[in-house]
Amino acid sequence: MFKALQEGWIPPTNITKEEYEHIRNNLNENKELSGFVGFGCSFSGIWFSTYAKDGTNRNYAKNAHNSILKKMKTLMDVNFICEDFRDLSYLNTIIYCDCPYKNTSQYSKVLLGDFPYNEFLRWAKEQSKDNIVLVSEYKHNTPEDAKILLEIPSRTDIRGKYGKQIKTVEVLWTYNNL
Repeated sequence: MFKALQEGWIPPTNITKEEYEHIRNNLNENKELSGFVGFGCSFSGIWFSTYAKDGTNRNYAKNAHNSILKKMKTLMDVNFICEDFRDLSYLNTIIYCDCPYKNTSQYSKVLLGDFPYNEFLRWAKEQSKDNIVLVSEYKHNTPEDAKILLEIPSRTDIRGKYGKQIKTVEVLWTYNNL
């Protein structure tokens, strides 16, 4: 999806429930659209969890459209790679990792299986020897030997007791000495 956006693809501003289901059942038909709808039009941004809707007539597709196009202004020269982290090795590179947060809903267990979190931590530490590795995660999941660079108070779209959004803190951490 990000590569297509860099090449000028514009995501839709409206996706019906029927279109959502068609895209979900035909992921390879239009991969950039599948990526956009899978996250941007799904409840809580969880990969094709359920069609996002609420009682306020919020247009999730339009919100995602506006958000991603705004972000793309600063991402046009980024080299996006979608690969298994275990197959990647770099030298003198900045590596940003936005893997599934530990103990949260994963992208698609059916397609991808469980995310190998402990393996990822070992890989990130190894890659940190020759690169700057930055990892996005919830604060309470940050490894003890990692250094937190940035903390962002956040709320999940998931409602807790009494219908209130659950507060959390997202962080950017590294194993590097920055």
